[in-house]
Amino acid sequence: MVAGLVMLTLPLEPRTEESGRSTRPRRADLATGLLELVRNPPLRAVTWSSSAGQIGVGALPVLTALLAQQYGAGWAAGGLMTAFAAGALAGSLIYAVRPWTDTHPERVVLGCLAATGLPLALAAAQPALGVTTVLSYWPGPAPAPSSARCSPPGSGTRRPRSVPRSSPWVPG
Repeated sequence: MVAGLVMLTLPLEPRTEESGRSTRPRRADLATGLLELVRNPPLRAVTWSSSAGQIGVGALPVLTALLAQQYGAGWAAGGLMTAFAAGALAGSLIYAVRPWTDTHPERVVLGCLAATGLPLALAAAQPALGVTTVLSYWPGPAPAPSSARCSPPGSGTRRPRSVPRSSPWVPG
């Protein structure tokens, strides 16, 4: 959010379309995007919740290092991160072949955050490293639909039913 606001102060040249016609300056595009975030409740919910969720996932490397120290197993930091990454890869592959949701992106993101955070919170409280590893793998698939909902336009994701077809923020 701060980076977006800082971008509003940058001296940017107007963009041109492929036809060569000049369009509004990028600053206006940023303001339009910010207004859309304020006016569009599903987009606002997805943006805020996925941004907040990245704080937790961003802390995962630090937490796995602390758990490895707690267990007295140096390999555990990389092992727990690998378990999470393997789960994420498995979930992404499964979701690419067989998507299990395509409605209400704000609910999908919130559900994915809970499905990621709860097992990881339980993992940190386990006395056995094996259980912690399994609980680190388990939430890996959860971010797949959330990530697909936040993909850039034209990346092949389907338009969620709850977002109007005319929305410039979701691919048709």
